[in-house]
Amino acid sequence: MRGQAHVIFKEINSAASALRSMQGFPFYDKPMRIQFSHIDSDVIAKAKGTYVERPKKNIAVPKKKKKAVEVATTKKGKAPKDGQRSSAPPNKILFITNLPPECTKEMLTVVFQPFPGLRDIRQITDRTDIAFVEFSNENEATNVKKALNNFKITPTHAMRVEYAKKMLKLLKTLRINSLRQLSKFASANEALEQRGDVLNLSELSNGLRVASSLNSRPTTTIGVWIAGGSQLETNENNGVATIFENIVHTGSTKRTAAELQKDLSKIGASLFSYTSREHSTFFVECFPNDVEKVVEILSDVLTNTNIEQSKLEQQRADALKRLDSYEDENRQGVVMDYLHMTAFQGTTMAHSPLGNSKALESLDVKTLADFKGDLCKPVRMVLSCAGGGFNHDTLHRIAEKHFGILAIVMIAKFLLDFYQQAVLD
Repeated sequence: MRGQAHVIFKEINSAASALRSMQGFPFYDKPMRIQFSHIDSDVIAKAKGTYVERPKKNIAVPKKKKKAVEVATTKKGKAPKDGQRSSAPPNKILFITNLPPECTKEMLTVVFQPFPGLRDIRQITDRTDIAFVEFSNENEATNVKKALNNFKITPTHAMRVEYAKKMLKLLKTLRINSLRQLSKFASANEALEQRGDVLNLSELSNGLRVASSLNSRPTTTIGVWIAGGSQLETNENNGVATIFENIVHTGSTKRTAAELQKDLSKIGASLFSYTSREHSTFFVECFPNDVEKVVEILSDVLTNTNIEQSKLEQQRADALKRLDSYEDENRQGVVMDYLHMTAFQGTTMAHSPLGNSKALESLDVKTLADFKGDLCKPVRMVLSCAGGGFNHDTLHRIAEKHFGILAIVMIAKFLLDFYQQAVLD
């Protein structure tokens, strides 16, 4: 069929990586839509020996006759054959069944991580055949349900994806802190509007969002907020988000650390940053005339991050020292971290941004580069600007100029990884 194609990979990890990297890529001015196939392609079926030639489709039934058939079927009490229907109303939590006995959270993460808005994956103790997967909103969950229902997670298990029943409030309870944060944001927006500040939001062609709040202040704060911190980490690389944050301050492949500081000093600015469980943030306060220069610097250090072994060793040593001093000097913080880990045990929200000594000591350059590639995706990023002396259209144009390249960088990395893997195979 024109406009569609099957792409076959040797393993699910490679397919998931391709889906994440190429989703939404503008191909001949149309964004590609990629999802896992529900059935084997003809090539795979022939290789397995299960290929059966498909009969040609019948001529379409006229609408009146089709409607009459549907009415008759409904009267007989038979469900329409357009797929399995969930008994629960649409919501943002999905109920996954028919999982294989050997299914783990890592396997589910590989399958669901490529889809935007993933918030949590929870399995039930002693029940590996079912799981709950939460997304940010109902639309995102619906898209995943359509894409993955009946997807063969193993050759013998096609998982069923349905909406979870409303009575299952476990995940909502675990997200109470996030809900409070959302309520704070809503209150902040109302306060800005009441004060007369102008709010604007737009989106680049690659998915990066641009937000601005205009006021009469003489200075401007501009930064990149990324939806991802230690929550994106695994037990094996816990602490890599903070390592990446600190390496950003050491310059890029185009700027040394000294040149970065010099460029910022010329405009009387400094680069600030922080990493939490859910966010990584890099921002600069400057004068309105220097907004484009700051956007160029932020784009450079995040796109062309210079990840070298020597820098990793230095940041690893600093991170281990911080971890030791934190445990000795901030007992209250340590207690809160343990409470957080207990409340969110079994989820990535349990990871501390500081990391753990075992994971920090085992980090290597490839792990850091892979995390950076996953973190710095346009769809995760918001370029936000608050202050006076500029307009949103200008900010959008500047963002497109300096951050529009991110999609190309992602594709180049994917192709490089693909060819390297092909050579190894």
